Amino acid sequence: SISYQVLEETGITAWNEPIYHLLRALYTDQIIHRVLIFTTIGSPLILGPAAGLMGLWLFYKGRSRAACCWLFTIGIGFWLGYWLEIMTAIPRPDGLVALLNQYAFPSNHTLCTLLVFGLAATYLRDAIPRSFRWIPITVALLLSFLVALSRLYLESHWLSDVLGGLTLGLTLVSAGTLLFRVIDQKPIPLQTVVPGLLSLVLVFSIYNVLGYPQLKNNMARLWPTEHLSHTLWWH
Repeated sequence: SISYQVLEETGITAWNEPIYHLLRALYTDQIIHRVLIFTTIGSPLILGPAAGLMGLWLFYKGRSRAACCWLFTIGIGFWLGYWLEIMTAIPRPDGLVALLNQYAFPSNHTLCTLLVFGLAATYLRDAIPRSFRWIPITVALLLSFLVALSRLYLESHWLSDVLGGLTLGLTLVSAGTLLFRVIDQKPIPLQTVVPGLLSLVLVFSIYNVLGYPQLKNNMARLWPTEHLSHTLWWH
């Protein structure tokens, strides 16, 4: 498994350093602003409250079983991600001004993005015409990939971290979907999800106003410098 490879520093971890240095060489100020948008969308500080509000809305609409499945799966996923970070204690890459925490595996941004959007896509599957059911799944996977790429580009995670987040996210989405289909087999109408999307936009907007300047500062690169005397320079 990826967790074993990370702990033993084998397998996929051999690609961590090459990918890290490749993306560091491609860093530009023009790209960083766009990348920060995707990493902000995947922030657990945004997805957590938005998912919680969505669960409460499902309760309000009389879909208590769906709400319990949703909140249980999301809660387990968020908790498991942070628990694995503490238990594995894999340090993050060097090179940023500041980090919210020092542990890297798995990428919780990647995990939470795939978990929330992937689970929402599967919940809505039966309410969408068959020929269009691929759209929400594709959007969830594409958004998860972009968030994962942003975490790599920002040097917040190793390649093995985002792969671990994707793997764990897919596992939890599969388990949560199965749980939902066993407990509550009624499809969720599209209009029921609209408040959830609005809550996501609201939390995203508030976070950007209050936290984006600090996030941009924290994600600034620290480029190594060395001062040489004239004697050392000439010799």
